[in-house]
Amino acid sequence: MEAIKRLDGNGRTLYVQIFNGKEYRLYNGERYFSRGTKRLHREVWKYFNGDIPKGYHVHHKDENTWNNEISNLELIEMHTHLRLHAKEQNENEEILSQRRKNMAKASKYAAEWHGSEEGRKWHSEHAKKQFANAKPKEFVCEWCGKTFSAMPNGINRFCSNKCKTAYRYYSGVDNEIRKCKWCGREFTANKYSRTWYCSKSCSGKYSASVRNKKD
Repeated sequence: MEAIKRLDGNGRTLYVQIFNGKEYRLYNGERYFSRGTKRLHREVWKYFNGDIPKGYHVHHKDENTWNNEISNLELIEMHTHLRLHAKEQNENEEILSQRRKNMAKASKYAAEWHGSEEGRKWHSEHAKKQFANAKPKEFVCEWCGKTFSAMPNGINRFCSNKCKTAYRYYSGVDNEIRKCKWCGREFTANKYSRTWYCSKSCSGKYSASVRNKKD
């Protein structure tokens, strides 16, 4: 599916793909071509295969979100899909290295500008304009797939804190490596959990040792 390059009303470059007579745009900062709340890859799948079962995502086989041909799309269980992408990004040293460089560079200049008189003035005026002109928009929750209405703030990814928490838990973004307090083996756990043993067996052995010491 060919991407067409255009200029929007403000002279900025815009890419679009046309499917079934409708135009889907790739907005700045987005990974997927969309039309309102409808994402192109999901619409292509539904056109050829019907509704997407609850709990499943449409996955690009070659990881190229510009390749929205039906032959490049497949259904994959939602939690598996999230873990797949999180694992790929966390294991890609090139991506991690570039992230660290970008963050270091951006943090330095952002801190200087935001703290300046010009930066403070811009924030004040921008906030007033946004508040005066803001209208609720519809978004699709990245966890449960439900459409929800909210004031656009640039981070409208989830319909509730419950879905946000579930996404972070199953994607593994908050995981860390710990060492079992009983056997010393390393294991993966959520950084907010109170788990300090690699298995129930080790937890049971530790508890038994504590009881024996008391006896």
